[in-house]
Amino acid sequence: AAELGQDRLARWNPALLAYGPIGFTSLVYEVTWTRALSMVMGSSIYAFACMLAAFLFGIAAGSLLARGFVDRLRRPLVAYAVGIAAVGLLSLVSLSLLPLLPGAFMALVRRFGGTAGMLALSQFAVASCAMLPPALVLGALFPLLSRAQTAASGASPAVGDVYFVNTIGSALG
Repeated sequence: AAELGQDRLARWNPALLAYGPIGFTSLVYEVTWTRALSMVMGSSIYAFACMLAAFLFGIAAGSLLARGFVDRLRRPLVAYAVGIAAVGLLSLVSLSLLPLLPGAFMALVRRFGGTAGMLALSQFAVASCAMLPPALVLGALFPLLSRAQTAASGASPAVGDVYFVNTIGSALG
């Protein structure tokens, strides 16, 4: 019984607990980027859909890209820590790019036209410039942490714990 308690305690380590604030942060980023980009692209449902698609695409693509190399890492927690730092850095870069996005959007509209389809593609392109790099890293963090947690508790509990902590953080965000 004492050994079972130790196993459960080992599962709830600082790396796992840090994933809750990452879930919180990712939702805050999504809302903040959506509000900031609505100043560039307008507040239509189509602009919102483009921004949401760019964010979700980034998270999904980041997870898929990380899945290809995560099992070969000797120290996934180091990659996880580097990823957290990269999210912060890329978010600062994204913030610094925001003043340039209205000009980029207008250049795309001038170049490719203002049809409904081209406007949507231009909106997706602008949203991707701001959101995609940090979202890719946010997506990669899930498989990195899941891999690191697998050593302590096995695959199913590890993925469940990571998902649980991220969901709580996201709900609070």
